[in-house]
Amino acid sequence: MTFRRFVINNVIRNKRIYAAYFLSSLFTVMVFFTFAMFAFHPALGQGNINEYALFGMSVAGGIIYLFSFFFVLYSMGSFLQSRKKEFGLLMLQGMSMRQIRFMVFLENMLIGLFATVIGILLGTVFSKLILLIAENVLVIEESLYFYFPLWAIIISFVSFMLLFLVISFFVTFVLRSKKLVGLIKADQQPKKEPKASVFLTILALLLLSAGYVTALVVEGSGVIIAMVPVIIVVIIGTYFLFTQLSVFIIHFLKKRKATFWKKTNMILLSDLSFRMKDNARTFFMVAIISTVAFSAIGTLFGFQSYLTLGVREANPYSFTYNEYDEQTTEEIEQDIKTVNQLLLEKEIETSQVTVELEYYPMKDDRDTLVASESIYNAFARMLDKETIDLGDHEIVGVRQSAALMGGYVEYEFVDQPIELESGQRLELIEIIDGDVLPELFPHYIVSDQVYEQLTEPARTDGFTAWNVIEGKEKVVIEAGELLTNELNTSPPYNFQAMDYMIYTINKSYGPILFIGLFIGIVFFVSAGSFLYFRLFTDLDQDKAKFTAIAKIGLTDSELKKVITRQTAILFFAPILVALVHGAVALTALSHFFDYNLIKESSMVLGSFFVIQIIYFLIVRMLYIKQIKKTIRI
Repeated sequence: MTFRRFVINNVIRNKRIYAAYFLSSLFTVMVFFTFAMFAFHPALGQGNINEYALFGMSVAGGIIYLFSFFFVLYSMGSFLQSRKKEFGLLMLQGMSMRQIRFMVFLENMLIGLFATVIGILLGTVFSKLILLIAENVLVIEESLYFYFPLWAIIISFVSFMLLFLVISFFVTFVLRSKKLVGLIKADQQPKKEPKASVFLTILALLLLSAGYVTALVVEGSGVIIAMVPVIIVVIIGTYFLFTQLSVFIIHFLKKRKATFWKKTNMILLSDLSFRMKDNARTFFMVAIISTVAFSAIGTLFGFQSYLTLGVREANPYSFTYNEYDEQTTEEIEQDIKTVNQLLLEKEIETSQVTVELEYYPMKDDRDTLVASESIYNAFARMLDKETIDLGDHEIVGVRQSAALMGGYVEYEFVDQPIELESGQRLELIEIIDGDVLPELFPHYIVSDQVYEQLTEPARTDGFTAWNVIEGKEKVVIEAGELLTNELNTSPPYNFQAMDYMIYTINKSYGPILFIGLFIGIVFFVSAGSFLYFRLFTDLDQDKAKFTAIAKIGLTDSELKKVITRQTAILFFAPILVALVHGAVALTALSHFFDYNLIKESSMVLGSFFVIQIIYFLIVRMLYIKQIKKTIRI
């Protein structure tokens, strides 16, 4: 048998341990290839999305490539640590350290070659499906048709083969020779019982508490000021959480006899502190990487919702037309006629309201809208919202939500803001939240009788609104684009089409969201791979341990229970910490925008948690199968 054949057989024999490393490398290659395939797509080169997509995907590809380097390096380092005994036995058989290094080099290049080739092949096979998804997420007119991505294949193959070559050289360079006895007995070395520092345990609690409280309390611009200090404090606190606090809690549980001696808890807790200490750095890394993924994707979804819903909330009508003093009556009539004609041609059925909005000077030297009860109710009926009924001398204040301006506009409603020509003052009976009238700032509603008795307004603005009753969404967007281009040729831009505005926002934001989703998924999958790798690295030790315990009466159900708990702690300890970190980060973000992100946060964090549960169930099944196979031999 040749040396190269020996290396190939060695990889095949260790396929279980190499699985996470291989699959994660394959996934990163496929994602990188997908970005390259988009960047070189002919449709993007011809369309108006090119400047966003090409730059964003280049940056994202660079991030994925850089992250892949460190991920592969870490995986190889952990893998080599678990093979000390194997290296010792090979040296005992006469293999030199130089040959071992060459073997590791060939193994890594072999895995890298297969991961790169299969990743590109899978990316090509599923390219049409990925292109269809991207076409909808990116919101583009151009069809992302299938094409043979020659340049994407070349760049992906060369980039990742270069990456694996550098990693292979680096790993073999740092691989150092040790005493033969130490290598052979690597898995038999006694471990000192890990101890937790009370000071560092308390410090972990204080740092995390301080970071959380600060992030949850600050609002507005204070969120940006506190961001960097909070991130640093939480990162340090997270590290001590896994290295100190977790060990302290386990020792505390072991001292409680009622807990320690209950059923199989003794088996679980006996070496749990060792596992937590050994895996502390992995847990810390997974928690931070997962937090980045959760926060990034949650922020992107939240910001998109903030922009689109904010625009809709600021002006809820399908089409609006504002009249200005510079325009003549003929120009205004012609513009409104143009809108109605196009809506008729496109078979879009709408309801229409045209009013004169009057603004009056208030105590704060700002002109404030005062509308009649009939005007308010006309718009309310158009939106199927509740109407109001006022007495002769009653006023309602409307606090308009201005999401695009960062929350509710600060305004002090006075009790008697309006005085009639007769000198009679009116009583403010209620302040309501509303988005009925086309006004961002707070304003007042009066009865029709009072409205006729108001003094001369400071200014009057004509306003027309159309709301779609029936019409296809795509046709409504097309009509909005045509009317916007025709009526808004020069300032003032008095026509707005809400559906078209939201479409353009999603179109501009689509590449960012798409790129963020991919990067976040890459981070999360890599974090899960770290956990899988750590679990199966200790498999041989667990086989020996559970085989010995099975001989003294451990049943199958008890074995499953112990392994399930042990695996659950490994998989969910860092993820739960990351979920808490992510929830706090997204809450702080909602304070910054003064916009509730509970829905978006719950969707993102809940989705990742469900994925982690599925991943855990699959790994648990495979792990129990491996342990049982050993016990039955």
